[in-house]
Amino acid sequence: MALGGTLLVVAHDVDNLTRGYGGPPGPDVLYRVSDVTEAAVEAHLTVVRAEQAIRMVDTEDGPRDAVDTVVRAVNSAQRLQ
Repeated sequence: MALGGTLLVVAHDVDNLTRGYGGPPGPDVLYRVSDVTEAAVEAHLTVVRAEQAIRMVDTEDGPRDAVDTVVRAVNSAQRLQ
């Protein structure tokens, strides 16, 4: 990633399976905030925001909550060649 570049991950969180609505039914395609932040740190990125976000989903039965992973990381350090 170029200096000043941004990584933005907004995806269904694995907790959506038990406390959220909609999204993929299998945990193997869902995200965890901690997994994304660990990968960002390993890639020498600076994590700016890392949280679960609750998003309202309109359904035929009324509004329901979905749980998402939200992580923003930036490349703020020049790497050694």
